[in-house]
Amino acid sequence: MHEKIFLFITLICIFSVSCTNNTLVEDKTLRFITPVNETGDHCYYQYNENDDALLVLSRDSHIINAYSTSKKTLNYSIPLDSIKYRISGFYFHNEDSVFLLSSYTNYIYLVNSSGNIIKQWSWKFPDDYDAFEIPFINKNMTVEFRCSMRNPLLWYNNMLFTGNASFYPPPYELYDKKLGFAYMKNEFPHLIIDLSRNELKINNKTGKWPDIYQQFECYAPSGDKYSRTINNKGQLIFSYPVDHCIYIYNQNKLLQKVKCKSKYIDKFYPCNYFKFYNDNTYIRQYSVESPGYASIIYDKYRDVYYRVACHRFIAKNKDGTVNSYNNKPWSVMVLGNKYEIIDEMLMNTDKFNYWDMIVTKEGLLIGNNNDQNGKDISFTLFTLTK
Repeated sequence: MHEKIFLFITLICIFSVSCTNNTLVEDKTLRFITPVNETGDHCYYQYNENDDALLVLSRDSHIINAYSTSKKTLNYSIPLDSIKYRISGFYFHNEDSVFLLSSYTNYIYLVNSSGNIIKQWSWKFPDDYDAFEIPFINKNMTVEFRCSMRNPLLWYNNMLFTGNASFYPPPYELYDKKLGFAYMKNEFPHLIIDLSRNELKINNKTGKWPDIYQQFECYAPSGDKYSRTINNKGQLIFSYPVDHCIYIYNQNKLLQKVKCKSKYIDKFYPCNYFKFYNDNTYIRQYSVESPGYASIIYDKYRDVYYRVACHRFIAKNKDGTVNSYNNKPWSVMVLGNKYEIIDEMLMNTDKFNYWDMIVTKEGLLIGNNNDQNGKDISFTLFTLTK
């Protein structure tokens, strides 16, 4: 009798746990018919929930196109002819407040739906800026605004969040291991830009490099040096390629460090910094064989996070053929609102790419590799089911 009761309770517990687990499920393909070749120059995307539209920055055509996610057709366009510099990313706040970032000129523009410039900002550090002084860093160096699909422009409470490309490791010709480690200990790769006043106010004390970056030479096998997202509380969540942990910040304050280890990544591998910049064969081999984490994305509609894990792979097969970085196996981890690991889904590398991932009301859009008909953009929708 006691054994039956114990079995019954056990089954209830197992059923309860299984019902609370969220799993990504492949749903349907979304193909957007485009008037220009949006895929020719790697695009920058944002989802606009008010119009249920996918916004696409076409850098070559200097325009933002908005496509209906239901009809898959062009809704409207925002011309950027008034901007003389190349735009690397944008943040669509509303129809008359679209922020544009020009990475290599350090310009930020605010335009309306007609593409007219409402306001613009530019930035250089003041002469008395107290940068961490080591031989290869100019005390008065200028920051370099940077954004990408894995580090998009973010917005919260009159603050714009962007990366700082100038605060990456030094050039290899000037590299010294001890100085390099000191650099990683004292500098920050992230910028918080306060736009509530006429002059820009920049905070660069968020997203400190993890300890592992101060212990051995690391290079991001996922391409970007780090990824971060922002949740509905305005907290920034940082994910670094060579670190199992994620870091939760409120402005400059580190609130929490949580280990979120992929079941497909056992260890990380140091990079020979000099060979990486001088030996193309080594670059390809290291990039293919080294595992690491790529994007982290917050899903505000379901209050979960998606973290991409790129797995260790073989650079050269026994038959002599070689594998490329794009062939690497990868998976998507689903993290709950307390950063617990809920699920990890192994993705079809031939079909999907982790470069293009966008959260919508319906679910998570993941870019398709081989489903582009000339100019069209193609995604697969994944839904989160219990």
